[in-house]
Amino acid sequence: SGSVYAYDPDIPARLQTLGVVVAGAGPLHRLTLDGRPIGEGTTSVQLPLIPGSHLLALVDESGRRIDQVRFSVR
Repeated sequence: SGSVYAYDPDIPARLQTLGVVVAGAGPLHRLTLDGRPIGEGTTSVQLPLIPGSHLLALVDESGRRIDQVRFSVR
């Protein structure tokens, strides 16, 4: 479920990213992608398009999910 993005092998990988901006997060919130930390919740992040199904989550200092979104890259 969620949004589906297409990876184009004819375009350089460094130009194929998904921009993520979080609004309303506190200073202790963190972003995770598939359970791995990728940045602070108060900053914007450029995610590389990696084929597969992914879960992007905003978590608090204890690791509890505040919000999440699922997406796929084909």
